[in-house]
Amino acid sequence: MLKNKEGDNYVQGQHQIMFRNASVLLELINQLLDFRKFESGKLKLNSAQNNIIPFVDDIKKSFNELANHRNINYTLKYENEETFVLFDAISLKKVLYNLLSNAFKFTAENGFVKIKISTNKEAKWGKKFIKIEVADNGKGIPKKDIKFIFDRFFQIDRDENTGFGSGIGLALAKSIVELHKGKIKVKSEENKGTKFIILLPLEGHHLNEGENITKNIQLEEAAISEKLLKGNSVINPTEKSENIENAKCLLIVEDNDEVRNFIKHIFEKEYFILEANNGEIALEIITNNNVNIIISDVMMPIMDGTELCNQIKTNILYSHIPVILLTAKTSEKSQKEGFETGADAYITKPFSASLLEVRVKNLLQTRENLINKIKKDIILKPKELKITSLDEIFLEKSISIIEENIKKVDFTINDFIAEMGMSRSAYYRKLKALTGQSITEFIRTIKLKRAAQLIAKSKLNISEIAYDLGFNDLKYFRKSFKKLFKELPSQYRTNNSNKNL
Repeated sequence: MLKNKEGDNYVQGQHQIMFRNASVLLELINQLLDFRKFESGKLKLNSAQNNIIPFVDDIKKSFNELANHRNINYTLKYENEETFVLFDAISLKKVLYNLLSNAFKFTAENGFVKIKISTNKEAKWGKKFIKIEVADNGKGIPKKDIKFIFDRFFQIDRDENTGFGSGIGLALAKSIVELHKGKIKVKSEENKGTKFIILLPLEGHHLNEGENITKNIQLEEAAISEKLLKGNSVINPTEKSENIENAKCLLIVEDNDEVRNFIKHIFEKEYFILEANNGEIALEIITNNNVNIIISDVMMPIMDGTELCNQIKTNILYSHIPVILLTAKTSEKSQKEGFETGADAYITKPFSASLLEVRVKNLLQTRENLINKIKKDIILKPKELKITSLDEIFLEKSISIIEENIKKVDFTINDFIAEMGMSRSAYYRKLKALTGQSITEFIRTIKLKRAAQLIAKSKLNISEIAYDLGFNDLKYFRKSFKKLFKELPSQYRTNNSNKNL
């Protein structure tokens, strides 16, 4: 509703309030879960070497509007444009969000909140570090409370103008900084303000094995997630397709009616939607419909999403269909099980509607790119197709049967389908999904490829080759050949007679 700007100004304002409060609740739940992970020793880092300046600047921007609204002098200062640090972007973002949230919470209108980034060498460490300071001139922390400020569930006394807190934000922040082999300090004086100081090592691979990642993708993922969280979708709102019958078919498998309807509303303007409330029904739908992509919950009665995904990816008729699994299970083990069944994407609940849109769009685009590649490979080198094994078996068998019977005048499409051991409709759906071609078009492609080989490598007359391969109309043969190879058979012979095909 926020994305589509539904309702008048009052309704939009209410939507903003609902979203903001839901986001606060979600953040609190995530903090509790993260803190529990830390206590049990299961909170791990996924760190990469990244420039911390744009990272902090991006976080700062999230509070710009609040600063403007309350007329707070809000600044970021740094020494160098580029300062590369080994850090976990998602975890460190939680730390900085918490410090900035507290700074704004306890700073009155017309006050200041300042962020400063610098590098130095601390004698106690004997090594270089980066210092991130978050300072304000708010109400400050009583001297008696400073030593407890990082204790879990500790809260200082608050007045009617101060928002509620959970007492776990700073405790979690300290845990995350220490996981980075860093330190976090606080300096504060009542009625004068507070300064939090984060120190992170700059030199060497100081994190434990398994806490570093090789690709610098976290910042990009964090930025995308942040844009989606704020409703700034990377996909523009879509109007209903003019011809929905020709739209891609999306199957939603979810036993919760409200969640299923929510997902349906996300995609119904752009896709033809089919629905099922368990995996067993979903399989029946897939058998009888040309489904392009599946979004499935994991926890369902009768047949869950993991088993459904396994059934799809191990069946030659459906193995090409991309599957997105949605689940509340966030453990590494659960995600591993999902990917081991062949899932193309694994998204945890609660999820961003826009993020789900992006995943669906990207998977369908990847499938489209694969179809184009297969078309090209069939024309050139069918035995070198690089696709999933079941799909490769399907195509190799199809090509083999056509080539074995390529000169038989009485060999019909029905004979071909019988040798494939599939129903005509099932074979058509599978072939169309993989190649974008009908059965007739696919057979013609293979025959034209054989014709091209004979034209280039033999001295047979072109008309003889065409008739031998079942093309009774020479004019039609030339037209089809030119459409596929972008030149007439005679030109093809001249340009390729000395090449090995």
